[in-house]
Amino acid sequence: MQGGNIDDLESVLLMMEGRPEDAVAMLEQAFENGHRSMGFIMNPVFEPLRDTPRYVALQEMLASAINSERSKLGLEPIEMPKPYR
Repeated sequence: MQGGNIDDLESVLLMMEGRPEDAVAMLEQAFENGHRSMGFIMNPVFEPLRDTPRYVALQEMLASAINSERSKLGLEPIEMPKPYR
């Protein structure tokens, strides 16, 4: 795993290969490594995962981490983007 957008791309490829569990694991690892992109939330390739517990938890962790950093800067929290459909 490279981190950053590489993990997002690899997770997309895993989804396209029919490996959703591996794709979520890749996104979780990227988050643990400090990656904070919201791009995967909007990507329609992840549609089959939208309501799965791990994917929902990952979105919540991402929102919490981003808004925690925004709070430290005196910025208002942001809402997570809606997925492209």
